[in-house]
Amino acid sequence: MTVSDPPTWPPVWEQRLRARQVGLPEWAVDAPGRACVVATSHGVLQVHAWEVGSRRLVQATDRPQGTTTATISPDGRWLWWFDDTDGDEFGRWRRQPFGSPPGQG
Repeated sequence: MTVSDPPTWPPVWEQRLRARQVGLPEWAVDAPGRACVVATSHGVLQVHAWEVGSRRLVQATDRPQGTTTATISPDGRWLWWFDDTDGDEFGRWRRQPFGSPPGQG
């Protein structure tokens, strides 16, 4: 490619697949200012802790294959997420403190 060549972009159909995704938040029943949400982070769906009043969003998981199933405890203290290592729906539930970064389970 030379300087005069136009840039090559992914085709339009491929650009649509790279759009950010954000799921609906799941609110803590007894702590309505806290929620968990699944959203893309660097193109992969991950679990995030969302503190509504401060607008603070903290990524809770960082798994190469992503994490798509999560919930929050009723008191808002814990995030629970499903660790499905092979994408075959077999795995285990993990928990970590609300607002903690990946690996703090």
